[in-house]
Amino acid sequence: MCETSEETNSIGVRTKTIDKTLVPLLPSSKLGLTASSHPTFMVYVPQTSAKALEFTLENEEGEGIYQTEVNIDKAPGIMSFSLPKTESALEIDQDYRFVVSIICQQTGPKNPFVEGLVRRISPDSALVNQLNKPESLEKVMLYSESGYWFDAMENLAALKRSQPDDSEVAAAWENLLASVGLEKITKAPLQN
Repeated sequence: MCETSEETNSIGVRTKTIDKTLVPLLPSSKLGLTASSHPTFMVYVPQTSAKALEFTLENEEGEGIYQTEVNIDKAPGIMSFSLPKTESALEIDQDYRFVVSIICQQTGPKNPFVEGLVRRISPDSALVNQLNKPESLEKVMLYSESGYWFDAMENLAALKRSQPDDSEVAAAWENLLASVGLEKITKAPLQN
């Protein structure tokens, strides 16, 4: 079933959802910052009969610069999309729009989707020293406190996958999602 509704938020980002449950893991502004040239994007996918998701990344002019399709085997859950290192790096101080759509039948405008914005910014000196260190809760906190949403999420998800029984990591995950109003999906499994 692919019932949809459409909303537009304060910065003009449109959102279509299935029963309002296809959710990008982003701050409420739908704009996230990153220090990474090739960030990872995450979206909560509700229970669905659809078999695939499509991820598209566009530049400021609306030109598609990367697109991929992935199969949905275990919805509901949180899916990740990483910009491959073989693709061009995100330019610093540029906004990019990403769109994730559930493919109900064929790719097209009637498929439910969500979108958000990512902006790559130069890391500050305190962060530069941390970039090559292994994932840790301290690194996640530094990213989060510095406003680097995508980097905090990617590093915390990696910790959650590698330490699934660590209560401190689980609490940090729940706190980070709750800090942007996503507490309803804190228990959703990470799918990939």
